[in-house]
Amino acid sequence: MKLTILEKYVAIIFALAQQGPLKAVQLEAVTQIDITTLEKYLIFLAKQGAIEEQQPKDPIAYTVTSTGLKILDFFRLSNSLETHENSLKY
Repeated sequence: MKLTILEKYVAIIFALAQQGPLKAVQLEAVTQIDITTLEKYLIFLAKQGAIEEQQPKDPIAYTVTSTGLKILDFFRLSNSLETHENSLKY
């Protein structure tokens, strides 16, 4: 099944939360998102404050921020509620 862009964003944040800091090449291996697309997503997530670059390193490593952790918490809660809702009998 093909992931949505939102699911890919969450996958990147999750990978960094679990294994970070990671370089783009490492994230590519973990998330299975091609490097060109991944770099665009990393720029977007950094602008949103969900991740940040660790400086000075070459190549740059990325780490999750407190905002990124809040995003993960939201999706964990959302997924938990959806699972619970699907188990309810009407």
